[in-house]
Amino acid sequence: MKKAAAVRARRADQATTRASAAFALQTMATQAMRKLRLASGEFGKALTWFERGTMVEKLTTHAQLDSALQKVELLKAQINIRVHGYGWARFNTAWSSSTDKTVGTVADLARRVRQMFADEEAKKLRPPSEPPVPDAMTKKKESSGH
Repeated sequence: MKKAAAVRARRADQATTRASAAFALQTMATQAMRKLRLASGEFGKALTWFERGTMVEKLTTHAQLDSALQKVELLKAQINIRVHGYGWARFNTAWSSSTDKTVGTVADLARRVRQMFADEEAKKLRPPSEPPVPDAMTKKKESSGH
């Protein structure tokens, strides 16, 4: 009698373990698909900005910038070309701030773009031959040994 109860309990545990493992696999597959969709979207954005950087839209000198100072969208495009199109995250810029009203103004963006040009020149940065491929993986968390 005890033996039969133990066998039933073991089978129930195995069934629960299998169900739990199946759920975990399904969850991981769903997360992987979500990450893949996000990475695909990021790559599309990178490709768009990369292509804009290979066209005439990309400014490279201070003189070209001086004629475009009143064009916030052009200044933002210069930053986006480098951040998204080339993968140069160091030039990532805030477009606005609730605490600092000067962030995102023409003067602020022009200063940042001028600094970006100076950094490119000083570090001899050259555009990559193709847009960056985003990383779809996340950092792995340490397991508890299970």
